[in-house]
Amino acid sequence: MRKLIIIGSGGHSRPVLNVALTSKSWFVEGVIDLSYREVKEDILGIPVLGGLDFLEKIDTKDASIFIAVGDNHARRRVVLDLDCYKFSFPNIIHPSAFVSNFAEVGVGIYVGPFAHIGAKARIGDFGVVNTFANLEHEVKVGKFAQFASNSVICGRCNIAENVFVGANATVINNISIAKNTIIGAGSVVVRDIVDQGQKIVGVPGRAI
Repeated sequence: MRKLIIIGSGGHSRPVLNVALTSKSWFVEGVIDLSYREVKEDILGIPVLGGLDFLEKIDTKDASIFIAVGDNHARRRVVLDLDCYKFSFPNIIHPSAFVSNFAEVGVGIYVGPFAHIGAKARIGDFGVVNTFANLEHEVKVGKFAQFASNSVICGRCNIAENVFVGANATVINNISIAKNTIIGAGSVVVRDIVDQGQKIVGVPGRAI
């Protein structure tokens, strides 16, 4: 059983750890705290090992890394910080999730309980697909995107990098969403979001 080290000790680390432990595919050796203060602690019974510098002690052939950092931009920064290492980045997928055999899924991706990734969907590296999120057929998703619980991305949408889709939000079919967009919880997006970095809220969704 291969060793797994989780990077991140915030809220997102809890569901990630829970799924990793549930799958029984990994021996979870410990957690890396990005703000480590040399205080002994554990998360769900898994010890906090130290800060990022602890990775210098790890044989890259002996362990894999999963980045459990919820904020998209912070997760990207951690990936850049790890560029000097040669760790592998597995996906952590809950057994109840459905990922089509015809989907293309990158690396370092979390897929939570009862999530769905449809046929011919393409999901970029280091994404987060949370509990009951639904990414339908032929959806294209850039790196570091995140889909909160019960969000729905209908077929043939194009979701760019660093997009965050809030809980219970819906994007109707054939919509394109620009980089760094935040779609608020419960919003319904019915037209393309062309300009980057906007926050979209409401039904129908509008920039604020």
